[in-house]
Amino acid sequence: MRTSIDLFIEPENQTLLWELIQECPLFALLPQPEIWFASVIEDVYVKALKNVTEGNDEIQLIRLNEFALYQMVTDLKDIEQEMGKQNANTGKQNAEQHNDTMHMQQQQQEMANWVIKDNQLRIDTTKDKPIKNMDDLLLEQQKRRDNEIPVLPKPQGEQPT
Repeated sequence: MRTSIDLFIEPENQTLLWELIQECPLFALLPQPEIWFASVIEDVYVKALKNVTEGNDEIQLIRLNEFALYQMVTDLKDIEQEMGKQNANTGKQNAEQHNDTMHMQQQQQEMANWVIKDNQLRIDTTKDKPIKNMDDLLLEQQKRRDNEIPVLPKPQGEQPT
């Protein structure tokens, strides 16, 4: 008679587990899913050998499958967290590269302000004046616009509705 452990390593059962774990979105993160799957099955098998109990083999097989899927999902979550940590480090590196790029662009902008006159290098210090009162500037612009828009006379003979 076949025990639950024997049934656990049967190809039909492994196919069932394989198809179930592939439905997990985290499964796509694995670089070598077949090797990972085989190692989890092996770990569960070894643990099951240590804890063999008498009883209904079908129920024990269900419990083994549940434990195997639990192990797989736990492993996938751990892998996801590790990848998240690596991505965070990559994010820090990207931020540092961005800061370096911004610094270089700032230096290039400063160099663009340099002017060569009479074979001498000088820095052009003319800059726009800062806006002191934005509200007054907006009001002035609105008045200009209102003056530019012609006022059309109301048509004669029409009654307001």
